[in-house]
Amino acid sequence: MGGRERKDRAFLRLETSTCSLTPYPPLIFHSEEIAASAPLIGPIQPLSSLEAEYAAAGPAASVFVAKIKGLAPSFAALRRARGDGNCFYRAVLFAHAEGCVARGDTAERNRFVTRLRQAAAKLSAAGYEPLV
Repeated sequence: MGGRERKDRAFLRLETSTCSLTPYPPLIFHSEEIAASAPLIGPIQPLSSLEAEYAAAGPAASVFVAKIKGLAPSFAALRRARGDGNCFYRAVLFAHAEGCVARGDTAERNRFVTRLRQAAAKLSAAGYEPLV
């Protein structure tokens, strides 16, 4: 076991001596470009619109078309989220908020909105863009 530990350390030294320590450039998104590309959350669309989109892509997309058809018994519609790196979080949060409204759960909706506002204030204080 001791020999293996020495070997791993030697490997790490070799790698760090040949690697650049320059950090990756930060991802900079231009808010205007992103805002013009798509809405944050789109309108409700029938699942068939996604199926048609993939069907038009040709035979290579047939696997996706089959999977979309498999979703049809459970899901009738979809909403698209702007793919800007925050789309997953935006979609989950929007789905929760939409669910609260649909269920008429005012207490949960109010708690959720309060937490979102608190989080937004903390993110803004930390220097994040309001778009996030």
